[in-house]
Amino acid sequence: MSTLGKNLSSMLVNMTDLILKETDVSRMKQLRKQHKELSKQLQTLIDKTVPNDTAKYRQATKALLEANEEMKVAKKDLDRVGKVIQKIAKAVDLVGKVLKTVI
Repeated sequence: MSTLGKNLSSMLVNMTDLILKETDVSRMKQLRKQHKELSKQLQTLIDKTVPNDTAKYRQATKALLEANEEMKVAKKDLDRVGKVIQKIAKAVDLVGKVLKTVI
């Protein structure tokens, strides 16, 4: 079954792929702008629908923050990618636990 969440997620992944492959600067800028807007919409959807007053929510949010910070560092030091993968796995697990509380 096609859902809003599944299609939003797929669209962001596909847009990222297009951005990386696009060679025309103007079209790349358009894709980046659209990607940013869609990301903001997804953020708003999540923030307005997922209860943020639980320990699981706070744990997941912290894990996502830590993974994002580690990814920023890993962009400059590829030897840290292994650590990033571990942090992403933790974040994915904790987000899954939050999801179970709302479905």
